[in-house]
This record gives sequence, structure tokens and C-alpha cells, in this order.
Amino acid sequence: MSCLFWNCRGLGGPLTIHEIGDMLRRFDPTLVFLSETKATSQLIDKLKRRWNCFGFAVDRVGQAGGLVMLWRKETNVDLLSYSQNHIDVEVSCLSTNFKWRCTGFYGQPDQSRRHLSWSLLRHLHTRSELPWIIGGDFNEVLCNSEKLGGNTRSPHFIEDFRSTLIDCGLSVIDFEGYPFTWSNKQEDPFTIRSRLDRVCANEYWSGLFPTARVHHLQYSGSDHTPILLIFEGAHTYIRRRTRRPFRFESMWIRREDCEEVVRRSWDKNMNTNPIEDLLSKTRECRAALIQWSKTTIRSPRVQIEKLEKKIHSLSTRSQTTDVKEEIRTLRAALEQLYGDNDAYWCQRSKVEWIKKVIETLAFSTQRLRLENGLTRLTS
Repeated sequence: MSCLFWNCRGLGGPLTIHEIGDMLRRFDPTLVFLSETKATSQLIDKLKRRWNCFGFAVDRVGQAGGLVMLWRKETNVDLLSYSQNHIDVEVSCLSTNFKWRCTGFYGQPDQSRRHLSWSLLRHLHTRSELPWIIGGDFNEVLCNSEKLGGNTRSPHFIEDFRSTLIDCGLSVIDFEGYPFTWSNKQEDPFTIRSRLDRVCANEYWSGLFPTARVHHLQYSGSDHTPILLIFEGAHTYIRRRTRRPFRFESMWIRREDCEEVVRRSWDKNMNTNPIEDLLSKTRECRAALIQWSKTTIRSPRVQIEKLEKKIHSLSTRSQTTDVKEEIRTLRAALEQLYGDNDAYWCQRSKVEWIKKVIETLAFSTQRLRLENGLTRLTS
């Protein structure tokens, strides 16, 4: 099992939507908590259908805030409580009858109201004795070594956070990855990085999952890093690759050179027998497309991972004007790759693929009507 927590800083951007979909496919988390969605209920409903999951959302206030907790349809989840700063649920594993509790948390961004976050946390602590994890953006560090750049945090603010965790019987789960989960993305010397996002657990939960780890993932759609809690060890979320049959990928037709690859293979003189000629051309075309895809396009997933790593590496460097411009260029390329990746997975979902075909046919029919000046098609 696993849980994903991310302050996505708005669900309006295509890159953020692509990245969430990619994480759902890649890691298959049991629960997903998103904060600062800045989304309407209509958009949340649309995304739940797109990602094939259930969920509960807290509406934004004006153009800010907004939370959502998502879960797989085979997971049994009961809502316990919610506010503008948290969603608290009870999760039941139907196969083992094991129950546990998960709270998605968003700390008050306003320092003058931060004490309200700690009061809420203490209140949530008293509501249940189940194994409990709480994760999200707490908007506070536990020590000044969790902050790089800017002014040091006041010991008073840090101690308030520490004492709250102690009072609630919570300990921070160890993490793997880059130590900072947030950056203000300003140019040097004004760059500030902090570890604001984490997952905590009570003693009951930690005793059940002593090898659990939090992974700081490399996605660039927000100024916060998504964090993935893996219940059992560090590597259980990696899926094994399986051999797939040949498919003509829908994303290939977005490339101008695809037609030329097909034409060169098809124009070769093969056999005089029409049937054998057709079979030979088909085999040649298939082999040419596979080779072209490997050398020219490759897997969108592989290229996405390379770009995400490069963006992450650049984000950890001194934020000069040139570095920030390179990051912007790479993010634009990344958005294009995620579009290819969505087409790749959409083609593998028969229902979604049929929908896309129907939409394409409807668009083509409408364009034909307009080009011919017709109001309806006649037989």
C-alpha cells in the first residue's frame, strides 16, 4: 500500500494534471491527498472520472485553497471530518478487515494563524485510537537545517511544531530523496528552500509498518515536491515491465516523419503474389516503425523521467536567469511529452480509446459539413 500527498498549487495547469495522472499509473497509491487545488467542484468531478477513482473535496475559498482526497474504487473509505485545512478518513482493507486512519493536512500559510493548525492537530489526535498517519504541507520546519536561504526560523515557531507532534504521539517517518520539498523559485541570492511536507505516524501505525519510507518524488508541476509514503519498504512500488504486443501508437501520427517511414517501407518491391506482397510489406512496415520509434521517439516514459531529473537537478542549483530560462524550456517540452504519454495510455484503455475515436470522427464530420456548406449529411 502507499499514499501520495502533494501541494499541487492549482489543478488548472495541464502539466500538473499530466503529472498526477502519471503518478496514479506509476505508483497506484491507495489514497491521494492534494492541497491548494484552487479547483471548482465541477473540475474535481471531471478529474475523478478521468482518473477512475472516488474522492471527497473541500471547495476553494475565492481563488485560493481547496483540498481533495482520492482513493481507488476497490478501497473502502469513510469520511470522519474535514475543514479548509484537513480531510480525515478511515480506511478499511476488505481482504484483511484491517482498519487504519489517514489525515491529509494543510498547515495555515499565515504565520499569525499557525497556532490554529496546531490546535486542529491536537483535536484530531483525540478523535480515534486507530493506527494513524497524517501527511501533507505543514508549512513549518522542525529545525533550521530543514531550511536553506532566507532568515533562520525563530526557535519559538519550531518548538510549537515539535511540542504539537509530541503531544499527539506522532513521529516523522524517514524519507529518501532531496531533503527540501519546497522552493520559492526566486533567483539567487533570494532563493529559499525548505522541508515543509512530511508524513507522521502514531506509535500503533509505526509498529505495524516499521520499514515504511517516504519518497520525495521528482515532479516539477508545483513549487512543492509530491511525497509518496510506501508502507512496506523502499522498493515495493516499482512495477515490473511486461512484454507487450505490437501496436501502432496514436502518438506517432503527431510526428511528420511517421508517414515517410511508412511510405518507404510500403514502396519497396516485394513479391509478385499480391497476398505475399501484402504480408511482406506489413512485416517490413512493422519492423521499420519499431526501429524508428526506438531510435527517434522512444518511450515517452523514459524521456519524461530524463526531463524530470534534469529539471530537478537544475532546481537544486543556483537559480540564475539562464537556469530559470532553461527550466521553463524543459517544462514546455515536458508538457508535450506528457501529452504523448496520455495518448499512449489512452490507447491501452479500450473505453477511452473508443471515446477518442468517436470524438475525432465527430470533429471530422463537422469539418466536412463546414467545408461543403452543408447543414446535414445526406446519403
